[in-house]
Amino acid sequence: MTERAPDPAFLLTATIPGHPYAQGSKRPLKHKHTGKIIMVESAGDELRAYRVAIARAMRNAVTEHGWPDGSEDGCFPVWVQHVPVSVEIFFYFRRPRFHYRTGANARLLRGNAPLCPTGPPDYEKLERAVSDAGQGIWWWKDSQICDGHGRKRYAELGEDERTMIIAWEFTG
Repeated sequence: MTERAPDPAFLLTATIPGHPYAQGSKRPLKHKHTGKIIMVESAGDELRAYRVAIARAMRNAVTEHGWPDGSEDGCFPVWVQHVPVSVEIFFYFRRPRFHYRTGANARLLRGNAPLCPTGPPDYEKLERAVSDAGQGIWWWKDSQICDGHGRKRYAELGEDERTMIIAWEFTG
């Protein structure tokens, strides 16, 4: 079975500037009032700010698309429960300086520079931050995402780190 092209009328895109943060690594912490052990995200404030930025960009995309802003009249999420959603996510990271040559050729990559980032953060944990942040905005629950594609890439020289998200209703 081949998938039909997404209907542009129901295609949403959002770009989130800044470093992408992963969600999923947790660490135990003793609660200061109850003494119980609780699990907290290891990324902490950076992850929280990243997820807020994702949610803001997703809401803005809905408004720019001409749909009502659900924060006022409860129109979110875009795709109601049980509607399958396709998602493409691109994570762009800054290349380390040692990937580049020096001197007059400082703008050129070394021959042994990797094509894509292969170290941390894990792609699945990056994806989890995006899918969780989109709950209640673009999709009812992240379990609606039945078709997902993603890429970890290096930003080109002079480009900023960012996350790009494209989503549409999966039509089979």
